[in-house]
Amino acid sequence: MYNCSIKKINVLLLIYLFINSLFIIKYTPNFEIFILIIYNLLIFNLLCFYDKINLNEKIFAFIFFMFIIVFFLFTIYLNYSVDGNTLNVDRWSALENGAKALINGDYPYNFLSHMQHKSSNLPMLMILGLPFYLIFGSVGYLQSFCFLLFAFLIYKMFKSYKERLLILLLIVLSPSYVYEVYTKSDMMSNFIILLLGMYLILRNLEQKSAKKIIILGLFSSMLFLTRISSVIPLLLVLFYPFISFSLKNKLIFIISSLTTSIIILYIGFHNANNFSEIVKNNPFTVQATRQPLYITLSFVILSVLLSFRIKVKSQYYSFSGLLLFMMIFIFFIISLLNYGLQNVIANSYFDISYFNMCMPFVIVSIGLMFFNNKRLKLWSL
Repeated sequence: MYNCSIKKINVLLLIYLFINSLFIIKYTPNFEIFILIIYNLLIFNLLCFYDKINLNEKIFAFIFFMFIIVFFLFTIYLNYSVDGNTLNVDRWSALENGAKALINGDYPYNFLSHMQHKSSNLPMLMILGLPFYLIFGSVGYLQSFCFLLFAFLIYKMFKSYKERLLILLLIVLSPSYVYEVYTKSDMMSNFIILLLGMYLILRNLEQKSAKKIIILGLFSSMLFLTRISSVIPLLLVLFYPFISFSLKNKLIFIISSLTTSIIILYIGFHNANNFSEIVKNNPFTVQATRQPLYITLSFVILSVLLSFRIKVKSQYYSFSGLLLFMMIFIFFIISLLNYGLQNVIANSYFDISYFNMCMPFVIVSIGLMFFNNKRLKLWSL
């Protein structure tokens, strides 16, 4: 039906395999070659032979929902059983300390993670973590919730359960995602939320009423104030449409996004004793200084230019995945040149989990490539 062949393996699938291979190499040091070969063959054969599996749609639906339930319970189990303080990953504790500070009326950026690092979480991410800390006592359960969000997004974006099941398999069979859940990290969850936000923005762009423009401003500000790099997908999806807005709609969008940003920033920063404390401890400085700023700005400019070249909706997702991957890959190569392979991989001189920014977009785009007869037009720049 889908005429699956090796020709379907394009740059998106190579990115998916590359990122997951990095995690296998790093976290299975005694058996990495064996596991690497098995894993890549598994994914390769899954995509090449999946179209030949002919089952009743109800059977695909049953398997789809069973996978969701089982993997969701698995994420709950990992969050409950893994002691975060024993991990050499501190995104969870930075987020949790920020949530605690907001509840207690403290300035969240004065607190260090359990590994004594400053928090790089923007205020909206802390707000998203708050309900999970209040209800379940741990922000780690945000990952379980975001898995359900991703499953919901799969359901909305793809037409049949056969299609939905393949995309679900690509995320649950991803070592990079299992690592995220195990370490209670919010990186991929953040970009699953961004992916859902982009999906909703694209739906609201179809109607240019004042109400829809207000929603666009609200969504864009909330999404941007989770992580600075989210500006790249947001500019792809919003810059060109914003240019085409009427003056009235431009003003509505600006007022809506500014109002939302002010409220979120107030929640995050109003407990600081003074402005100098904000200048000394804030997430924007932490995020901006971890990677060369000029590279990030280059990709911001590139996303603006590409926003004029988008032809079909699927390109918003594929270009987002490609741009985020290329930006992190450049940082990765710089680290390799400066510190060498052993230090970068084994000694964690570079955090390979940054690659997970692009994974939700890559996984969804692989599915769109696999099932859409129009393909993704990746090279139609």
